[in-house]
Amino acid sequence: MSEIVRYADGDLELVLESMMDLERQVEQAMVKTHKQVIIETEIKYFISEDQWEGLVIISDAKKSR
Repeated sequence: MSEIVRYADGDLELVLESMMDLERQVEQAMVKTHKQVIIETEIKYFISEDQWEGLVIISDAKKSR
């Protein structure tokens, strides 16, 4: 099972801050629940829209093996 969270904005700094906040929250949840997940990130820039897109992909570590 995977979850994908998308952040989009013209300001790269806002996109990165949002992505890092989510990563920290997931890491804190992993410590509390003792459940392991894989966190992948992806950043793209769309010239035609002058917009940054950040993806945070969270997958169950056991099912990914």
